[in-house]
Amino acid sequence: MISLSQSALVGQMSAMCMDKPRINGPVHPAGLMVAFWLFICVVYFWGPIHLTPEVSFSTYLFLALHIVFYILGSTVFLQISFFRKSASKASYLSYLPLHHVHNLIFVVLFIGVAGGVISIFCKLSSLEVINFSSIAQLRTLRAQVLLDGGGLQSGYMSAIAFLTYPAGFVGIVATIICYEKIPLISRIMSFLFLIIIVFLALCAGGRSPIMVLFLFIGTSCYVRKKIGKTYTPKSVPLRLTVVSLMILFVIYSSFIWVIRSKEAGLSSDAMINHAEHVWGAHPKDGLLAMSEFLNKPGLTQTVLSSTFYFIQNLSISERLLSSTEDIPAMYGAYQIDLFAAVLRAIPGGGEFLKQGYGKLLNANVYGFFTGAWTGLYIDLGFFSLLAALIWGYFSGKSWLNFKRNPTVLSGITYIFWIYSIFISFVSSPFGFSNSLMIFLWFIFFSLACLLFTRYKAIHKGSA
Repeated sequence: MISLSQSALVGQMSAMCMDKPRINGPVHPAGLMVAFWLFICVVYFWGPIHLTPEVSFSTYLFLALHIVFYILGSTVFLQISFFRKSASKASYLSYLPLHHVHNLIFVVLFIGVAGGVISIFCKLSSLEVINFSSIAQLRTLRAQVLLDGGGLQSGYMSAIAFLTYPAGFVGIVATIICYEKIPLISRIMSFLFLIIIVFLALCAGGRSPIMVLFLFIGTSCYVRKKIGKTYTPKSVPLRLTVVSLMILFVIYSSFIWVIRSKEAGLSSDAMINHAEHVWGAHPKDGLLAMSEFLNKPGLTQTVLSSTFYFIQNLSISERLLSSTEDIPAMYGAYQIDLFAAVLRAIPGGGEFLKQGYGKLLNANVYGFFTGAWTGLYIDLGFFSLLAALIWGYFSGKSWLNFKRNPTVLSGITYIFWIYSIFISFVSSPFGFSNSLMIFLWFIFFSLACLLFTRYKAIHKGSA
């Protein structure tokens, strides 16, 4: 990852998108990580559902140890490494013309929109009948193919879409931070990307792309506030669009469980019974009483499934750590889709995945959210502690850069690492909903800004 402490981008980015930037204590990643996992534990203990197996002390210790290594990386290890290099005061702080970054924001948004459209087209073309039931059936079929270590035979267009649509998330982040300064065409492209991501999630039969979108929007608004702007741009259409999408997301989140229940041939009561025996989750008496009082029998299923979605990682970690299965290290292929796709293309790779997935299935772990720390352990063994340390280091470094030099670029990088904390209930930074490609597009955006700046500095110096 490029060093954002290089001041080449600091002055010009401040002048470009900020009006006298002011930082008033951006939240430190270590504190946020601790608070986030404490919240997960609070919901686990006092939430509306009960999970089995119950989490043992050794599992809590395992999770806490990884969080401690993350904290060490973002504090102690960061201090040791960061202050060995003094940030140089570059003389080319403001050489990058404003329109270059505006053009770059438009480019990543355009790539994201194009990739999203291609992805939607590929998914719809795989369906004989376009409805939610067919989408759910295709989702189940593809999951089984992947479990067996096979490839999806999606074709080049799907591969291109997989690699390109994440670019739009970087564009959304930059658009929100710089909304008042960017051209109308970039704003229009950002609206298109918002809508396309929703359709992409609908066509995939899931909701993770929408969740990723909202996380980036929320963290971008936080960064805006920390640089002295309003939380959200003063754009009524943008605010209405985001609020409408949030309402639709809540409705869709409830609806999707109904579709999956019907596809499995389960009634609401049967689905709750299924959750108890397969998921290890059942509603507490308070939730059942509330559903009965409100005369909303479907409320139990909705609350149970949504809560389980968030806190299952604790119980799943217990299953894995107490399992007698000899689960091999997956070398990143468990969490990162791109790594798994590469393995499937290598002779013997498909069989390796099939064996690993089979072990996880026997332990009743495959198909569930393990959380970041257990996911890293599955992929790397006890090198997961080193991964936690490195993750903490980059998170802490992004915080320090943003605190010292509050620019759009340091803010964008800080946003990604804060986002990685909020998805840690599912996976590590690169595992959730194509997050590795999202990260690579963040790197592309940062490198492009750096190269533009140096190019202008060299040419001005030789003039």
